Amino acid sequence: KPPRASARKPLAERVAMTQAPASPAQAPVAPSAGLPAAAPGDSLRPVLARVERMVPFLQSATRTSSPDVLRALASNVQELETALRQVAATPDVADAHGALSAAIASAKRAVDASFAGDRVAEAHQAGLLVDAAKTALPD
Repeated sequence: KPPRASARKPLAERVAMTQAPASPAQAPVAPSAGLPAAAPGDSLRPVLARVERMVPFLQSATRTSSPDVLRALASNVQELETALRQVAATPDVADAHGALSAAIASAKRAVDASFAGDRVAEAHQAGLLVDAAKTALPD
């Protein structure tokens, strides 16, 4: 694997790239020049990881259906939904974004106090959709 472009530059130049310029006139024209481009899906990975960590709690909580626990999880699910809305569904991550959105919707139904369906099945569905999002996420 070839070294990153920034690793080939002299140390002084690499250090200078990380420091704020002394004045606006000294600001670099292209601050990201020489840095590797973000991989597709980098913006979605943190949200996916958070949803993935929540799934076991969701599945456990829906087996007991404790109103206090479901309310607490509902708040967490809402935060995840908000976080996902802030990630653009670009063409390269559209399938993963869609699956993750569906997973959050299933989780939201599972913890909704007025939901009369099978909470355990909804929580299981959320887990399957998270797995689908992981599979669809480009490397």
